[in-house]
Amino acid sequence: MTKTPWHRGEAKIHASLGMTDKLENLGRRMIRDFMPDQHREFYSELEFVVLSALDETGRVWPFIWSGAAGFISSPSPKHLVIKRGALTGQPEGLLLGTGDKISLLGIVPETKRRNRLNATIIEAGPDQIKIQTDQSYGNCPRYIHVRQKGEPRKAGAVEERDVLNLDDKTLIAQADTIFIGSRALNIGDDPRAGIDVNHRGGLPGFVTVRDDGSIIVPDYPGNNFFNTFGNILDDPRTGILIPNFETGDLLTLNGKAEVVLQDEAGLALYGSHRYLIFTPDKIRRANAAFPFFHAIAEYFSNPPVHAN
Repeated sequence: MTKTPWHRGEAKIHASLGMTDKLENLGRRMIRDFMPDQHREFYSELEFVVLSALDETGRVWPFIWSGAAGFISSPSPKHLVIKRGALTGQPEGLLLGTGDKISLLGIVPETKRRNRLNATIIEAGPDQIKIQTDQSYGNCPRYIHVRQKGEPRKAGAVEERDVLNLDDKTLIAQADTIFIGSRALNIGDDPRAGIDVNHRGGLPGFVTVRDDGSIIVPDYPGNNFFNTFGNILDDPRTGILIPNFETGDLLTLNGKAEVVLQDEAGLALYGSHRYLIFTPDKIRRANAAFPFFHAIAEYFSNPPVHAN
């Protein structure tokens, strides 16, 4: 890349941690405006993909589309074509038209592979969308748990509410995987100013529900890009998707998040002194919506602790 891949919020966090030069060099090497062939092949083999898009009010929502392997294709290194395959419970009113921003995370629980893509929709039809790469890069397998795919299931009812109920809190407390959708403050032609969707994983209980209904998401050591934190630093609007791969329930929360970069007490309380405080005000639960059972086979081997 000929210019910095980082937008204002990401750069602020890099500077606060004294990592500007290191991440400037790393970002220019790792973040591309095209997909290498191995990523193109990877996406074409997926049976589901986690996406993130805005709705008509400016909220950002993570959601899932699925299909038989091949429902995503790559006609060129800069483009993907995705057949529309909404699961039960997809939020309504999403902006999925030509010119809209979208983010994509491909993840394979059986092999722990994942890759990321932030993009712009350049064609939108009733059956598929075509997207053009803004930023493409790979992610390491850290905090991804190995799961084995089982039989398909039938979707259940969709529930909507403004406050977490007991079943929601139980699902969150037992979660080992979540997906966070966030957005850069200014959505425009700049490839850095778009939508993002990110994976977070840990042992069951790594996400904390507090008495006031807010949720703590710790920041475990990773690539130090701080895409999610950088977005939220400038724009608190956030969406969180929490799947239960065994039951198929999908809990989608929308609200606002706050970045905490340094809290020594957080290390003992949450496993990291860096974390997000997320306060939901819209809850959408789709029961048995994920189409396949994915039973846990092996947890990520080293429970993370962020001590620096």
